[in-house]
Amino acid sequence: RYETSPTNQACIDGCTDLIYGKGIKAKDNQVLEDYLYSLTTDEELRRIIFDYKIFGNASIQVMFSPDKSKIIKFYHIPVDSLRAEKVNEEGKIPAYYYSPNWGDKRITPTRIPAFGSGEYEDNVQIIYFRKYSPGKFYYGIPDYYSSIQYCATEEEISNLHINNIRNNF
Repeated sequence: RYETSPTNQACIDGCTDLIYGKGIKAKDNQVLEDYLYSLTTDEELRRIIFDYKIFGNASIQVMFSPDKSKIIKFYHIPVDSLRAEKVNEEGKIPAYYYSPNWGDKRITPTRIPAFGSGEYEDNVQIIYFRKYSPGKFYYGIPDYYSSIQYCATEEEISNLHINNIRNNF
């Protein structure tokens, strides 16, 4: 309901801005701050935070050096373009599948290993984090989930008034 409820949209945008704040700040440690900014950009951080706020889930694509000894970059990857692989015997999700359009059956999803799995696909892994939600193992739900009906009500009231105006009241 982000696109149809102005109240919901303002709340999500405002919370995203508050979470981001002034960006990455390492108190009394300019070297750490510079290092973190060498790995990513402000825009990437904002996108990760926005996904986490709107979906209750976020993901980061981690790029490793050719020898896989260190992280050289990380990027936002849209959480709605990922699907989790079935959990393994250890109770962990070993990989995620990426597709830019899950509705198009002609596109074959790309398997990307989960961070810390020990597997690498083109020196890339996915960090996927979610808000804890009881009864939900693979995906979390956003913290505003209980207000979705009120967002729908706001949308329908808007549609009612638009239809009245179009039909000359």
